[in-house]
Amino acid sequence: MPYLLSNDFHHQAFIYRFERMRSVVIDHLNICKGKGMTFMESWNASLTHIVDMSKSYIHLHMIEISHRMIQKCSDPITKHVLNDLIKLYAMSNIEQDFGFFRNWNYLSGGKALALSEAISELCNTLKPYALSIVESSKVYDEGFDIPIAKKDLDYVRHMADRVGIPHSNL
Repeated sequence: MPYLLSNDFHHQAFIYRFERMRSVVIDHLNICKGKGMTFMESWNASLTHIVDMSKSYIHLHMIEISHRMIQKCSDPITKHVLNDLIKLYAMSNIEQDFGFFRNWNYLSGGKALALSEAISELCNTLKPYALSIVESSKVYDEGFDIPIAKKDLDYVRHMADRVGIPHSNL
């Protein structure tokens, strides 16, 4: 399981997914061209593959940029937390697209449970920093219009306000 937490594993998985999706798009465009379709018809027929390839590129780009930005961080605790957040982002994306990785034989079916366990473990590791992470993003009470997200932690009162129950009935 340690390799599932490896930044290099995440990066290589995202590169693999992008390169595979790119080859799928190229193959599909060539098949359409072989059927005598115009470029525009081929493009339109390939749009779902193109969208998947675009998403995989964005995920790869986010990982690469994030790792470069972490290198600039001088505080060791902040650097560690940011690295864990990037790992959580990467593993969540891999878990979400596990079917792709399994179908292309990049990960075995048995790794799904190990991946979910690693994500849960990482979430538990990040729990002590959760409030600091949210506060550092400059999102305040007005940013979330949900009762549980208010800073005063009076969830019941905020829920009553939300559904229209008078405070005197609480």
